[in-house]
Amino acid sequence: MPMLTQGQVFGAAEDLSNGTRTNSKKNFVQNTKFSGELWLNPEIGNMYSRVERITGPFATPLLHQAGLDTISQPVKVLDLCCGTGVVSAHLQQIADGEGSRDKLDLTCGDFSPSQLAHVQKRIEQNQWTNAKAVLVNAMDTGLPSEEFDHIILAMALMLVPDPISAVDECFRMCKSGGTYSISTWFYEAWNADVQHAISTLPNAPAWPKTSDELIIAWATGAWHIPSYCKDMLAAAGFVDIKVELLSVHMPMHHAEDFVDIYEAFIEMVTDKYWTAEQKARCRPLIREAVLRTCNAKYGEGKPFTTERVNILVTGRKP
Repeated sequence: MPMLTQGQVFGAAEDLSNGTRTNSKKNFVQNTKFSGELWLNPEIGNMYSRVERITGPFATPLLHQAGLDTISQPVKVLDLCCGTGVVSAHLQQIADGEGSRDKLDLTCGDFSPSQLAHVQKRIEQNQWTNAKAVLVNAMDTGLPSEEFDHIILAMALMLVPDPISAVDECFRMCKSGGTYSISTWFYEAWNADVQHAISTLPNAPAWPKTSDELIIAWATGAWHIPSYCKDMLAAAGFVDIKVELLSVHMPMHHAEDFVDIYEAFIEMVTDKYWTAEQKARCRPLIREAVLRTCNAKYGEGKPFTTERVNILVTGRKP
């Protein structure tokens, strides 16, 4: 698929919403109450493709919780806020392992042009003839009601400007008896190493001092609290809600590997916490500071692990 221009992409969004959005980037950002333009950055797809090592381990457990550990009959699945398609890839692996790809009808939806370009490339390279990539706003997709047997929204709901609207939208699109499954963050151990590294900089700018501070700075709701996640799905009408915590110790090959994987997240924190002057002065120093910290703590060029804990939640539409 040729890379879509922003004009083409926002036109596509307009078509999906039956004319409720304009094809203007400025108006799209305003209409979605979007608080930053990282997701519209042409490089975000490349940035996120590098972090699949820390998102991928949670994909299959979430699919299993949703009841997609096996595909024995035809199912329509929406991978919403699909990013570069890591959940979709894990779902295709499940289908391929059973020889049931023909039973899976997969829609991959996101509003980032760069992310969708990666998904479309994946679809073509892997010959996912059962999948399509669509540009959608999670709060107002324009997709049909009662359409999907399963809707997956992995590690994204807490970043949606109006997540409650997104939950309601998923309830609308879900078939009766279908499932809605989300994953959100609970604990991010990497922040402690980066916080220490930042503290060594001259006139060090502020940095989240705990995992909770890090999460709250980004989130649009208390999505790091399991009971809150359950209550919000219940308020939308979902029943039989299951909540689990999953801890994974992510292997890092060495300090350089750690910085490469987390650089996008680090940049997002600086956008939130730092002034323009602090960004100009300190951003160029971050990489070396983090390398020094990790090499001193774990050993020069040595492998180590960093823990991530996700909340996995699945509800059923009556």
